[in-house]
This record gives sequence, structure tokens and C-alpha cells, in this order.
Amino acid sequence: MTVLEGALLLNKTAGTSSAINGTLTIGNYTTAARVEYGSANAHADQMGVQTGIVNHGSTFDLAGKSDTVGAITMTGGLITTGIGTLTLGGTLTYNIGSAAVINGNLSLGNANRTFAINDGQATNDLTINAVITGGGAGGAITKSNVAGTLVLNAANNYGGGTTLQGGVLALGDKAALGSGTLTFN
Repeated sequence: MTVLEGALLLNKTAGTSSAINGTLTIGNYTTAARVEYGSANAHADQMGVQTGIVNHGSTFDLAGKSDTVGAITMTGGLITTGIGTLTLGGTLTYNIGSAAVINGNLSLGNANRTFAINDGQATNDLTINAVITGGGAGGAITKSNVAGTLVLNAANNYGGGTTLQGGVLALGDKAALGSGTLTFN
């Protein structure tokens, strides 16, 4: 599903299949769009572990709900969860574009997640203000061997460690790396 302009309100109730089947693309490089989780009666599981693409100027807003997605690709734009949590089920990729931001709560889903951050137009390519949790003892981050800048600004709670293979990893909090070790590879 592709939302090029305007807003899409996801309002699926509990007990029904996912609202999104296949990849969800929000905006493109020239137009901005918004996808937002709906009313208080809307069930949290709207995505059904699908891939999400958030493009320049666009917003993916969980509006306080929690959900699990597959891989996420951003070329800019904003992902925000409010009090909800977005659980990653795959790689988080930033492709060349404007600055991208993730706010709220982000879970690694008890796995080692690769963050592939390419070098875009902004000084800080992807800024994660969200609190990152491991989702279990195995939650870890590998910043892959690409030249972009990843900024972790929150006091995070994942324990599986962080591996820096390339590029820049900037820390905005003394607990930004959670409780695991930092490995340079």
C-alpha cells in the first residue's frame, strides 16, 4: 500500500486481520503523507509484521499504540509512538535523503538488529530519541559498515551490546548504549 499525499487513519479492531498487507510506503521524495493509528477502539496490531517505508517529510504515528513491523526504511521523515512501542522485526535502514527521526519507544524484538545508516544530506542522518529496549536478553544493535551518522539520544534499556562497523555513532545520553558492551569491528 502506498500513501502519497494526505492522511490514512488505521482503525482496525481486535480480532480482524492486519490493516496493511504487504509493504507500507508513506510519501515519496516530493510529496509528504501521514499514516496514523486510529481511535481508542483501534487495535494495536495494524501492520502484521510488514515492511514500512517512511519517506522525506512523511510521518508514521502509532498514536500511543504498540505494533511489530518487519524491516523499516527511511529517507527522512518521522516515526513516533507516543506511549506505545514499535517492535522491529528486521533491519532499520536510512537511505540518502533528509534527516530522519524516531521518537517514543523502540524495541529490538529480542534480536540483534542491523541499523544500516547511509550518509545523506543532513549532518545527523538518523536521530533516535526513542527509548530503545531489547525486548528480551538478546536485544542488540549492529551499526553496519556504511558512512552515515546514527544518533542515540535516550537512556536506553537493551542489554545485548552495540557493534560499530562503520560510520558515526553519536551518543546524546550516558546510558545511550544500554547495559551491553560497545564493540568496534
